[in-house]
Amino acid sequence: PATPRNIDPAPSREALAPEERELLFLMIHHPPCIDLVAQYIREEHLANPEARILYTRLLAHPGEEDWQLMPELSEDPEPVKQLAAELLNQDRSLDTSEVPPSQSAQALILAIRRKRMNERLNELKILRGEATGGRHQDLDLEVKTLIHDILALKSGWDHARDILDLHHPTDSFSPQ
Repeated sequence: PATPRNIDPAPSREALAPEERELLFLMIHHPPCIDLVAQYIREEHLANPEARILYTRLLAHPGEEDWQLMPELSEDPEPVKQLAAELLNQDRSLDTSEVPPSQSAQALILAIRRKRMNERLNELKILRGEATGGRHQDLDLEVKTLIHDILALKSGWDHARDILDLHHPTDSFSPQ
């Protein structure tokens, strides 16, 4: 029987990556994208702690017409409020892209998930280098599979969705 691939560890970095900023901006200014994003990104996929908090607040109210973001953040740390204010007030006229928001969301999902998968690949390579016997063989297979999957994410959304489903965001990472 096939087992789900648990390869998306929580990242350790705290800096706000451009793709995380863009994803949150998209979710704030194009709420219909929230459902798509929620299918493939969990908060642990975001490296920045403030982005994680803001992300969970946005997921809690997808598509609600009367919902206001800033009051929802009243109990959250000041950096979260600052990030939300920046994104809310960011000049939308600078977005001259002709790409529909859903396509932008797909590209950002792929970028974020590929980044996490590459981080996991580096961890596996280190573990493989330290392992012996059957454990080394198991890790070698995991490395090769993950390399294949990362390449599939580069081949476009339609091919990548199958891989993203295998590495489902609801799976929990548990090292062996």
